[in-house]
Amino acid sequence: MDYANLHNRVGEAEKSHQKARAHGAQDCWTVISLDRANMERLRQESPTTREWLDLTEVVNMEGPSWERLVVIMRAAMGI
Repeated sequence: MDYANLHNRVGEAEKSHQKARAHGAQDCWTVISLDRANMERLRQESPTTREWLDLTEVVNMEGPSWERLVVIMRAAMGI
């Protein structure tokens, strides 16, 4: 895993979240490879991220991150 790239991506997500929140967004999610990621550090780098979802699980449509994405998407759509 390229940890420098991971942290750059999280930083970019944080910038996007801040812009979205300035325009009224309530929930911010980050989908990124979480394999061996230090979640404490990522939470510090992106405090606006409400949901952390593992990219591999989402792409493969299986696992806890996929299941969570389905739940939060349904809730967001009111279904």
